[in-house]
Amino acid sequence: MPTSLEDLPPELLAQIVSYAANARTLSCVALTCSKLHKFLQSNEGYRAFVQRRFPSIQTPPCWKDAAHGLTTLSRAWLRKSIVARCIRPPQDPRRPRIQDPRRPRGQTMGYQPVIDSYGIWTDSEWKSRKEVVAWGAGAELIIRVRWMGNAIEEEWHTARRNNGNTAGFDQHHHRSKWWTIRDPLVREGQDDITVVKLLKHGQKPLSHCEYIIVGRASGKLDMLSIDTRTPDEWRYETHFITEEQHIRSASVNSAEEPLLAACINDRTVAIYSVSVGHDFVPPLGKIQVMEPNVSEPGWVWYTIFLRQDRLAVSIGPSTEPIQIFDVGPHAISSYPIRTFSIQERSKEGGIGLLRTSISSLVPLAGAPEGDLFLSGGYDGIIRLHDLRSPTAYVASWTDLVDQFSSIYSLLPVGGEFSGRFLAGGSNHALLKVFDMRKVNGTGHSYDRQDHAFDVVGDPLANESGHGSGHWNVFVSDRGPDADRRPNAQRRSNTPVYSLSSPNPAWPTIYAGLEGQVVQFELTSVYDRFPDPIYKIGPKHARQGSLYHKDAAHRWDLGHEVMCLSMYEQVPGQPTLRHQAPLGEPGDGIPGLDERWKETWAEVVPEIVYLPSAPTAQLQSFSAPILNLQDTRVDAPFFGANSWTGILKPVNGGNIPAHHAFVKLSMTFKDGGAFDFATIYERIKETAAQAVEVARENGRSQGPDLADVNLEQLPAYEEVGNAMSVPPPPPTLQQPTPISGVTAQVPPRESGIVVPSDDERNSRPPATAGHQQYPPPNEPPPGYEEVQQGSIADSLERRVRDAS
Repeated sequence: MPTSLEDLPPELLAQIVSYAANARTLSCVALTCSKLHKFLQSNEGYRAFVQRRFPSIQTPPCWKDAAHGLTTLSRAWLRKSIVARCIRPPQDPRRPRIQDPRRPRGQTMGYQPVIDSYGIWTDSEWKSRKEVVAWGAGAELIIRVRWMGNAIEEEWHTARRNNGNTAGFDQHHHRSKWWTIRDPLVREGQDDITVVKLLKHGQKPLSHCEYIIVGRASGKLDMLSIDTRTPDEWRYETHFITEEQHIRSASVNSAEEPLLAACINDRTVAIYSVSVGHDFVPPLGKIQVMEPNVSEPGWVWYTIFLRQDRLAVSIGPSTEPIQIFDVGPHAISSYPIRTFSIQERSKEGGIGLLRTSISSLVPLAGAPEGDLFLSGGYDGIIRLHDLRSPTAYVASWTDLVDQFSSIYSLLPVGGEFSGRFLAGGSNHALLKVFDMRKVNGTGHSYDRQDHAFDVVGDPLANESGHGSGHWNVFVSDRGPDADRRPNAQRRSNTPVYSLSSPNPAWPTIYAGLEGQVVQFELTSVYDRFPDPIYKIGPKHARQGSLYHKDAAHRWDLGHEVMCLSMYEQVPGQPTLRHQAPLGEPGDGIPGLDERWKETWAEVVPEIVYLPSAPTAQLQSFSAPILNLQDTRVDAPFFGANSWTGILKPVNGGNIPAHHAFVKLSMTFKDGGAFDFATIYERIKETAAQAVEVARENGRSQGPDLADVNLEQLPAYEEVGNAMSVPPPPPTLQQPTPISGVTAQVPPRESGIVVPSDDERNSRPPATAGHQQYPPPNEPPPGYEEVQQGSIADSLERRVRDAS
């Protein structure tokens, strides 16, 4: 007798539903029959789905909401659905601020924020959460604690019914409380915060208090606490003895009795026991990071615990920039148990050790504990290291477009269902998103026997081509109100100094840029069924004006949501996209969030070199004409003139990618160097002006070079046989009195009278006796000075934009 699906026991049903592509599939299965509906509503089906698809994610036993939230987050990564806003504490009218921490008095740039955060579930509901984020703003410490859930929702309704005062709640009815801590003894610019570390939930002696470890540039390393039940109260708990050495980095392990590792000078890492109740805590031991056989070893830049008893330290510049130590409360290794070197290929084809610096290290969650970690350095390459492998690294990732920007920060996101990590670049406020399943465009998995990076399937990912790969986001507002915000130009060129995520299962990420902290929420504002932590989706399901206005009202009451720009890391010319402001429809690009719109890409003339006799090393090369800088003509006393410049290579230009810049030189044996330089500068200036005008006008397809005239302006020419006759000089006369008026009108002293039509018609034609003015045969006075000034201003503007 054949067996149907509803006849199977619950154990087999759980195995079947665990292979569902997404939560919507489970909902459709529940509609087939009453038995499957009862099975899924009992949470058994959703539990099997969540535990198989997201094995490393620890969630409360609300499996249906967990499946909904996690698959929604996975879909947001696939569709690149981002809602970004800059967060800052509200102004307290009772205690006005002395100054704005974004630009401390006497400093020429904003603060460089260091961020830490964590989040926990407060009960068995998916929406009941507590999130803590803290960052250093110059010499100040800013802390925000946010509560979510049904109980907080009820508080919002109660406050609205009683007095209508819902201050402290956001648009999703989440309650927030802020602390701005400034020690009156610290000095701005000298005691700036360089380290912020939060003790996690299981490490705190009191659950209603938050404990923050703060390190400063002056060498102070302290732990302070706040009571979340009372505002504006904080105190110092512990002072760690550092001998007033500069604190560059620190890390706290995950043990219940945590250890603190701090870089207290250029080559020393001190280990402390973190405990409350001790005023002054000396180090348990110190690690002297050395580099053998080197007269000038590098500095210690970064340190992080890979697991409770394993510490990774980065130094540089060094041929062994990563060193691993065993660290415990009773034993600290003086020598590294493992070092990692970075190899490079020389121009002659040999392999040598690269002397470089590593600025960021981060362990991978969901992998064997402490064995896998990522590193990012000044060469712009992110490498995956495996302590079980004898090689220096097992995989690497490079931005195909922005290859030479240093990596300042790293953050794995999303757990195994995302398989992605973020990298903060050193220029242009660029946040880079890499897929660990792809290595420089090639699929990769460090362990093919498991499904650690198996992503939740989405049909749109396969249909559109946007569901995988690497992409970059400019963390600078391109919205209509962006220019009104202070320091907008400076913030568009800032590095991404730090990254933090409170929980891998949550859609929130924090990025620290110069003078600001940006909060990212991985969700779509037009999703009618968003993650349950958000209040509700848009009321109007249809695409229309009401649909978009409703989303803007629910997500951006304070007009804080930013409009970002994005492009995918693909060879050749990338396609730049930007987000439409909330309330305005996007272009509806298949596979992407509804807010993304196509925008123009700069298409400029290229310089192409085709040698008459190609060789194996050089067949040809090409690059945009604007990538050639510092061009000049060299005219020696002996020998031919030459034209030289500095060329920045591009992908697909046949110049190896490991060359940051290439010197280009052309020798003119038969003359013509100055004519060539003049024509080149004119074409380059015209192309740059066309690109700038198209950018200012917001043209959707960029400058149309077919409409740009690259030829010289025509010379002045005489038209026909007509002679230029100067108009007669204006005549001066007294005004005529008006008849019938007895009062005398005083005459004007002077006036200009325009000849009438009759007078003009009665003039004799031009004859040979009249003075004639031939057409000019040279440019107007000062024309060359104006042209040279225009070229200098244009070059200075491009250099300033590039920096």
